[in-house]
Amino acid sequence: MKEFPIRLENGTATQQDLIFCQNLWNLASSEVEKRPFLLLIAQYQRKVAQNPALCIEMLLPTVGVYVSNLPVSKSKSPKKQKQSLKVPPLEDWTIDSGNALCAIEIANCLLDDGQIEIALQIIDEVGQKFSDESRVLAAETGGDLYQQMKIYDRSVEFYTFALKVLETLKKTEYELGKGERKIFSEEQMFLKNRIEDKRRKAQKFFEADRYGPDWVAYRDAQEMDFAEDFLTAYWLYGKVIEKYPESIYAEASRCYRIVLLTKFADIDNFKNFSEVIKTKQEKLPELRQKLFFAQKSKREEDIQKYQAEIENITSFLTLATTLPTGIKAIEQAEIEAEKFIVADETGLYRGEVMLEIGLCYLTVFFEIDVGEEWLNRTQNWLKKIQDTTEMLNTFPIPTLSADISKPPEKTFHRDMWGNLLDIEPKAGDLVNRQTCKWYINHLMANTQVFLGFLDFVRDDISSAMEHFELMKVCDIKISESLQKKESNMYDRLSDYCKKGHLRRATKEDLKSFKARQRFIILLADFYATIEVFDKAWKITENFLKGKYGKYNKNQEAYLRFACAWALWADSVVSNRNEHRKYAQEILCKFLTDKNLQIQPIASRALFSCANVFRYTNNPENMRKAISIFHFIEKNYPKSEQYDQAIYARCTELYFLGNEAEKLLAIHDLEKFLENKPNGPYADVVKQRLEKWRNKK
Repeated sequence: MKEFPIRLENGTATQQDLIFCQNLWNLASSEVEKRPFLLLIAQYQRKVAQNPALCIEMLLPTVGVYVSNLPVSKSKSPKKQKQSLKVPPLEDWTIDSGNALCAIEIANCLLDDGQIEIALQIIDEVGQKFSDESRVLAAETGGDLYQQMKIYDRSVEFYTFALKVLETLKKTEYELGKGERKIFSEEQMFLKNRIEDKRRKAQKFFEADRYGPDWVAYRDAQEMDFAEDFLTAYWLYGKVIEKYPESIYAEASRCYRIVLLTKFADIDNFKNFSEVIKTKQEKLPELRQKLFFAQKSKREEDIQKYQAEIENITSFLTLATTLPTGIKAIEQAEIEAEKFIVADETGLYRGEVMLEIGLCYLTVFFEIDVGEEWLNRTQNWLKKIQDTTEMLNTFPIPTLSADISKPPEKTFHRDMWGNLLDIEPKAGDLVNRQTCKWYINHLMANTQVFLGFLDFVRDDISSAMEHFELMKVCDIKISESLQKKESNMYDRLSDYCKKGHLRRATKEDLKSFKARQRFIILLADFYATIEVFDKAWKITENFLKGKYGKYNKNQEAYLRFACAWALWADSVVSNRNEHRKYAQEILCKFLTDKNLQIQPIASRALFSCANVFRYTNNPENMRKAISIFHFIEKNYPKSEQYDQAIYARCTELYFLGNEAEKLLAIHDLEKFLENKPNGPYADVVKQRLEKWRNKK
């Protein structure tokens, strides 16, 4: 019986379901007990049998209006009646908590018949009288009513109100060990999902009216793109091109479909492909069942709806199962890009496509020559665009969506503490040289930083610096940081160029890596230098997993150090605690693996390991850090980290420990100062000791 309301909603309820419900109705001993079954039987007449007149005839007595004493029919439902439905004036009704749902169902019948005014009166009456599920259903019907009237903003308001009321009706449940919590019942969850689905559709209609269906279609594609549902985004961009081929949104979609092909080239982006395909496939049997029942009942509106949904999913699955991946994807991207460029060499988005293909070759396939060729093409295209005095081709931006599709004025802003933060375009923004002043410079800066990196890989430091200088000029964010003497990408790159190595990988570290593997290590370290930490750790993680060939213990030691360092940095930036724990796991191998402990980088790795535990404000982790610092003191007395480890251990021991441990920390630092009175840490140790002694 619990399935019957769901089948009614889906349009898949059968005559057998109706008969079963009628039998339960007959068995009920009172009108109060009969009413829930009567309501379901009446809903069957409206939703499945398309006989709203019979539905109303059954339910009017429940609100105190006796127009018929006919028993509930057990025979097959009659055909839908075409005459307008009649109901007595609302003042003749008696609506209370026991019949409110019946009143709402009558309102739904009138709404289907186009009698808006009386339907609105009924739901207003129920909505004002009650605060339970009746009010939720009344508000939902109000949303349906305004959607039928094509007043979509009001429709959204009613659905939103319904959901707010529903939120207040959550049931209280006690869970052992967790205490009380508020949850939706199964029926409330079903209702919530139904209303949310209606609200999404109403919102789409509202936005299409206000901003244009072309912008809505483009925005939807970008939302999937930004959410990294690349398969769905690729399909939706195709729909934009198909429906609005001459629009600027189609031109943007042509670009982003090519860019997505570069995503399909990277195996790391395949993770959710099968899940997306599976979800779509699982919907087909249910939709076909709904279509079958709709055809059986000759509900034309539902037939068209389900046929369209099936066609869309079939189209998506056909595309998804034939889409190129891996090397075939980047090859297809090149083919599509050449067509795109030939169609209009100085048109919008061409440089963006060139850059993404170049970066894919460099960062996914580690093909330096091909990648650099595409980067040089990007650079030449950008210079041509900047130098030309001709009127370049543009697209008219539809008036309706001109404001909503405007990209950010700048690529960054300062927060209340003065920190520079990036401003990312939102889904639906048109980002190109026609719409934003910073677009060309932004592309040029990204191109120059990678061209400079390639020169650094070849040890051509002077040429690398020329590219970084041009990047500095193009990137307004860097220019502002330099003026205020803040940390920035240019300073880091120029500083490491002077040192001859990037952030983590010293020349000594690189000696054991040759050819392609050396380039991969440098690429990961380059990402760490420009603080794109997620890519830095993913590259080294893939290396550790053996995706780039075999490696020895010396190489493994560096990979663990570099991967964990980038994970740790990423955890600080993104506030992802699981990345810090993963970094700890990777580095703790140095505490148990003797072969790793004898590698040149071991003391650096262990010092990082201690810091990953240390900077957590967790006493247990800080104790772990102290033990690792002590391990370094004991096993690496000649390392650069030896002095740092003593100072760090004593500092943590003093702040964390009891009185005896505080005295031990002071004693060990005093002994350290005696042994190295002129060492690099001498001054800071003196200051620390003086401060501690004054506290005693």
